[in-house]
Amino acid sequence: MTITKTDLKVLDAEVTCVIGSVESGVGYMYFGTNSGDVKKYNIQTGVITVLKNIGEKVASMTLYSGTLWIGTASGKLISLTTS
Repeated sequence: MTITKTDLKVLDAEVTCVIGSVESGVGYMYFGTNSGDVKKYNIQTGVITVLKNIGEKVASMTLYSGTLWIGTASGKLISLTTS
């Protein structure tokens, strides 16, 4: 499946970063936005879930052992469990 720029407009916010993963056989994409939302997109079902609003622009993200590590524009590091 290819995700296009048009598909990302569904998120209704400017996306600042995107990462993907496979967890328990299911593919997910994680999106960070300018407004601070961290969203999880289920590739198979198309369902988008807001995991959390961190209160400021998401500058970077990485996923390690079920934890999403989020870097903010102001330099903070936030951890968020994805399950």
